[in-house]
Amino acid sequence: SRSDLMLYEGQEHGFFNFGRGDNAAYTKTVREMDAFLVSLGWLKAADAP
Repeated sequence: SRSDLMLYEGQEHGFFNFGRGDNAAYTKTVREMDAFLVSLGWLKAADAP
């Protein structure tokens, strides 16, 4: 099984939750998650936002 570690130095716990700040961190982490799932072949690139 494969895993990719993404580091977000200086961020507090839960920084990526929807509704925090301007949702920039939420959007970034969802896009990174989608890219990971596409790379595994679990999603088609067109399915990812």
